[in-house]
Amino acid sequence: MLRSVKLLTLLLVAFCNASPAHHHALSRLAASANKLSGEVLPTSYNLKIRVETDFATTNSYTGTEVITLNVKEISNQDSSFQLHAKELNLTTVTLTKGTNETSITFSQPDPETDLVTIVPATKLEAGDDYKLNIEFVGFLSETSMVGFYKSTYTDDFKQTKYILATQFEETHARKAFPCFDEPEMKAVFTFAITYPQGYHAWFNNAGSTPKTDTTDANLETLTFTKTPFMSSYLVAFMVGDINCKDGDAFNKITIQLCSKINAMDTSAKTALDVTPHILQTMSDFTNYTYKDMKKLTLASIPDFAPGAMENWGLVNFREEDLLWYEGESSNYYQQKVVTVLAHELSHQWFGDLVTLEWWNEMFLNEGFATYFEYHATDVEHPDWQLPKQFVIEQLHPALEADSYSSALPLSYDTSDADYSSRTNDVSYNKGGSILRMVHHFLTLDNFKLGIKDYINNHVLSTVTSEALWTALQTYVNKLPTAEQPPELLNITMENWTKKPGYPILTVSASGDDVIISQEQFILDGEGEGTTWYVPITYTTSGDISEFEKTATKAWLVPGENLTLTGVLTDASWIVLNNQQVGYYRVNYDDALLAKISSALTSNVDDIDELTRAQIIDDQFTLAKAGKKTYNEVFDFLSFLKKDTSYYSWSAAFNGFEYLLQRTANSDVRDALNSFIKSLMTELYTSVPMEEEHADDQIYTLKQVLAHTWACKVGDSSCISTARSKFLDYEDSADNKPSPNLRSIIYCTGLQQSDSVMDDFRFILNKYMETNMATERITILKAMGCVSDTTTRQMYLNMILVEKEVKRQDARYVFQSVYSNGAEGVTDVLNFVIDTHEQLKEHFGDTSTASSLLVTLGSFITTQTQIDKLTTFSGTEGLDDDIRNAVTSAITIAEQNLNVTKTLENTFRTYFKISSAAISIGSNYLVNVVCVLVGYSLYNFY
Repeated sequence: MLRSVKLLTLLLVAFCNASPAHHHALSRLAASANKLSGEVLPTSYNLKIRVETDFATTNSYTGTEVITLNVKEISNQDSSFQLHAKELNLTTVTLTKGTNETSITFSQPDPETDLVTIVPATKLEAGDDYKLNIEFVGFLSETSMVGFYKSTYTDDFKQTKYILATQFEETHARKAFPCFDEPEMKAVFTFAITYPQGYHAWFNNAGSTPKTDTTDANLETLTFTKTPFMSSYLVAFMVGDINCKDGDAFNKITIQLCSKINAMDTSAKTALDVTPHILQTMSDFTNYTYKDMKKLTLASIPDFAPGAMENWGLVNFREEDLLWYEGESSNYYQQKVVTVLAHELSHQWFGDLVTLEWWNEMFLNEGFATYFEYHATDVEHPDWQLPKQFVIEQLHPALEADSYSSALPLSYDTSDADYSSRTNDVSYNKGGSILRMVHHFLTLDNFKLGIKDYINNHVLSTVTSEALWTALQTYVNKLPTAEQPPELLNITMENWTKKPGYPILTVSASGDDVIISQEQFILDGEGEGTTWYVPITYTTSGDISEFEKTATKAWLVPGENLTLTGVLTDASWIVLNNQQVGYYRVNYDDALLAKISSALTSNVDDIDELTRAQIIDDQFTLAKAGKKTYNEVFDFLSFLKKDTSYYSWSAAFNGFEYLLQRTANSDVRDALNSFIKSLMTELYTSVPMEEEHADDQIYTLKQVLAHTWACKVGDSSCISTARSKFLDYEDSADNKPSPNLRSIIYCTGLQQSDSVMDDFRFILNKYMETNMATERITILKAMGCVSDTTTRQMYLNMILVEKEVKRQDARYVFQSVYSNGAEGVTDVLNFVIDTHEQLKEHFGDTSTASSLLVTLGSFITTQTQIDKLTTFSGTEGLDDDIRNAVTSAITIAEQNLNVTKTLENTFRTYFKISSAAISIGSNYLVNVVCVLVGYSLYNFY
């Protein structure tokens, strides 16, 4: 599953028998209140769903199923066992053995545990098979996009159309049908669905020809080929008034893309073209071809909570993550379509074919998917530089999130089914980064061989991380001795996966030698004192070609320093972590950092651009941790005046964003803006705001990054150019901006408007008129840039109208407003306080309001805003989770206000701010108007 803005690694205990007959290893995990006992196991489901013609008004469906059970053992005296169901009404439940029915009693689903308890009148016999027959009524949700739910869209004739879709990961299959809803309880699924004539139906596997229902001629039934052994969370089915388009087959497997009727023109081409290539890349890498499902359907769902979901053979996506409109969608969205496809299609192996045993090792699914998201796309589009993009898009965010005392490890000893929801970023970003590190110290060829063994030894099984380390260990042994980890791989990787955090390496020169030590890096509180087995790569000024080499040169081991003897004999500087393949930070002593700074100032390209990005990110983070001063960091960054690398500046802008966020309401903000502007002149002028080099991916990404920030820090040329292009578009549709530049032009045009309501209505009309999801998201993100509070309030109110803003897109609206300075934060804060009950009704629970309040805590910059939260927390009858969120937001905000005071004092001194004037360094004058919302690159497309 791809997290929505939309989130890896490895661990323990070999699962040796890949035979489906022995695919359960339940004894390894003790039963708990949140986990089934494993004494009674499903081997197959025969599931039938019936959707009547009046589903749109009743929001209900009926189902029958026969679950074949195998009794492993029975420890309860009454032979009772349990399965899952949630918000279902069980009308009939019977248990049979052969032709004999066993008398039972059963419960309705427990609303707290989602458990149904079956109590047979006679003792079940271990080793015997039984059939559990269930009839039930289910409900199609209109607000919660999990289980079996209803999605809508409007066609070209303004008619409402319906798509009934599913989303089951992690524990929502139980909302659609009663089941043993745990990943290791794999079974075969046979499925049939009855639905209204005029609609179409899909399932994981291929279907037969629909037949008219025998009891209602307005309905038809479609029966599907049974599945291989699979987990319940990967089951998917869909009924919809949508169209499909076939692409090129893969090894005789049909590939089709399905979407709402008015979105199919040419938008399917990119996804259909690249899918067979990604499948081939994955087949080659794993030595196991896609064959277990007889077709592959890619479906775009108008209402869909995650970015995409890897259901085996029926992969669901948000529209903007699957449909790309040439000439209308930006290059970024094209890249997003391909990378999301690569992520989800890699899951057909990592997650679907070979599945994590329990949610506490989500990285076995999501870490691999993140890794292949970049690897498989790189095979298809090497000019997009995905291996480099990985560093700024995955590795740097992972290190940031993993820097706090609240961070969780990749692997956790728990049977809590909600664990995965607390560790998504860890599972995706860190997991992918750790796998990338293993790939590099093992070498790609050896890594591939180990992965082939891992997959082929565990087909249709569930695994723990130990199975991965066991598969890779064989190829660790083939490395040159100097490159091998000092311990077995499971020991080497234990702290990388079972402990939170990561090391910071301190590098000191001693004559011609270099001494390296390590400690856990943490931004708050105290760490656990963990140390790691760290693969060391480095480059010296003596041979800068070494930057391209990522083979391990030495290992830093727990409890010992590492001395690199004589490495500075013919060199003036050394930098560690080539291409930042290792998951760690580096802190150089003053003398070494001065030499690195001198080298960058003399010739910035002497040091590889990914290494520059690494050093920049580390320097900002060390300052945040109080290990360096921002004065030192700003002086070090002077080389950026000559640096136009997309990667260097991505890291730099990420560091500056934190400072701008903390000083949003401060008198030092203008000076900071002007300082940034002084550094980025060469970057900005290297990529004019014109439609140039549109086929060059990195050029266009850099172009957007540079102009976003130039306008953000008040560059008058950027602002005037963007505003002029906005007005040109208002004058004539022929002047529609280039897709790659629209985010900047729409946002700046609104922010600089002298006719706010007219300009807002113009762009709002464009939003309402377009059927292209990528354009709708681009406009939605820009509308919060409007400078007028009344208009922003109107924009926020659109969230509560489903036809104006899809529920999954509400976060774009909130983020667009609260990222637009202190006034925007206040607007969102007022909105949540005034409408929290409406938000609860609209979204089906309080989670949207609660998570938003916690997020706002990081953007609050005034005591008045904190006082507003304090007053709100005393509201009578306030939901507990909202009150708890307010308390957390206040705590975060108060801590950040203290940080702001410290930063203000630092920057007043550094920028020589006086009451008469503001100067930067020696002579930079300030002429700044803060314009653009401080989004990351992802949020600007």
